[in-house]
Amino acid sequence: MITVLDPGLGDVVGEVVETRPEQLAVVVDTAQSASREWLTVGVEERRTILREMTRILRPHAESLATTLTREQGKPLAEARAEIAISTGWFESLAGVSIESDSGRELPHLKAEVARRPVGVVGCISPANFPVTLSVVKLAASLLAGNAAVVKPAPETPLAISKLINLISPLVPEGLVSVVQGGGDLGVAMVECRGIDRISYTGSTMAGRDVAVRAAQRLMPVTLELGGNDAAILMPGISDEAVERVARAALVNAGQFCCAVKRVYVSECDEQRVADGIQAYLDTLSMGHGLDANTTLGPLTKADQVRALNELLTDSELRAARLSKAVQVPDQGNFFAPRVVQKLPDGSPLELQEQFGPVIPVMTYRTVDEAVARANSTDFGLGGSVWGEGAPQIADRLDCGIRWIDSHGLLGHTVPFAGRKNSGIGVEYDTAGIEEFRQFHVTVRSR
Repeated sequence: MITVLDPGLGDVVGEVVETRPEQLAVVVDTAQSASREWLTVGVEERRTILREMTRILRPHAESLATTLTREQGKPLAEARAEIAISTGWFESLAGVSIESDSGRELPHLKAEVARRPVGVVGCISPANFPVTLSVVKLAASLLAGNAAVVKPAPETPLAISKLINLISPLVPEGLVSVVQGGGDLGVAMVECRGIDRISYTGSTMAGRDVAVRAAQRLMPVTLELGGNDAAILMPGISDEAVERVARAALVNAGQFCCAVKRVYVSECDEQRVADGIQAYLDTLSMGHGLDANTTLGPLTKADQVRALNELLTDSELRAARLSKAVQVPDQGNFFAPRVVQKLPDGSPLELQEQFGPVIPVMTYRTVDEAVARANSTDFGLGGSVWGEGAPQIADRLDCGIRWIDSHGLLGHTVPFAGRKNSGIGVEYDTAGIEEFRQFHVTVRSR
């Protein structure tokens, strides 16, 4: 059994049965059979079924949100938002176009170019947005004509399991399934010959392992990995924009791959920006996610608390200046949000993904210097530029998605892909659906 703990209290929320390797084989065999049946269902009927999934799920939104808060920790308002996005995703994605079959003609041949489902997709999702990041893989897999086996993070299996149980009666038995386990089960999924593609969201280190193991089978993968998003604030940045940058850094207590994780500001604006971010932090109320007054919940994993403390200790040893920590609740994985100034170039807090409520504010003399430092890490998920001249500067950021005067905005019709160590492949929109299809070509002589 896997015991699920409330990260805000430390008590038991529930349990799920761990999936053994031999059970995974049965699940995948059933998914293969179901995928052959699903292949006979036309695209328009699949769209109708996805829309019906949204209709089925909406009455259960509050129950799903409460479960999500208990297992993940985020404030109930944020959990409701995640569930709203997730339940609506099926309907939204149903309206996205899919590449059509086509023909090619040459003097000596005629070819029919078709795209067909890959078969069974293994969907491995993390603990920060466990429902949304499972649903985006699941919905795209289904619309493309595949079966899907979903493995949530062992810390957050409850809400997504409830959701899958609600929608699974709408499709052939075994087409959609959920398996429970940690890294060992993830390895088993990658190595399982009945799974035809892996879609993984998580850390870069684990993503590399997925890629290496998948390569042994020459199996394609979609990897959405870590980020270390920079926000460049142009000289004279407004106080209103500073608050919005702070909000973008503290989404889900900083546990968001596309959160602002580094702030670069001109030397003349440094203290005003740091004070503005701190002013926003001072408005936050830390507590359990089900408390109506809470605006900043705990971190999902105790390991994250230890990792953040190590980064702050390292920063202090490098003579960085840390804002004063507020009192945190006695129970749970709480971490006081901090602003860090005077951090030396190339410090771990600048180069690594902190994944929590710590915001380093670093200065630049020229915008060229800011761009160079923003591009200096091994990550390339997202980045943003704020203020006058932002569009021209944003174009120089070496990352998959660039925001102008905003950060972290995503949508089902906007392709999402990282560069460098932030990922391989595409999610969302038509391009994300096409990740789960493959070419089939029929050639005839003329």
